[in-house]
Amino acid sequence: MDYCWDYWRFTGFSIKLRFEEAFPAQNVSVGVLGNILAAIAFTHDRAAEELSTEELDYCDPDIEVSLLLKAVKPPNRTQEAIPG
Repeated sequence: MDYCWDYWRFTGFSIKLRFEEAFPAQNVSVGVLGNILAAIAFTHDRAAEELSTEELDYCDPDIEVSLLLKAVKPPNRTQEAIPG
């Protein structure tokens, strides 16, 4: 999603910016999953089992239903220096 100005909610772009404030940029990776059918099913309280695997697996980058985030804390250099 190319809405780099959209900060009022979590998007792939905004969550990456927020976590890069606390973690080194190279330690933050973000992915997005979703499509219009999955979004409609979610808002109408439909179970995932009501959709086929093909319907759920299709990924439309403009419809962000789920955000995937991995942020890795860098090693603490002071603890490495302490023997023991």
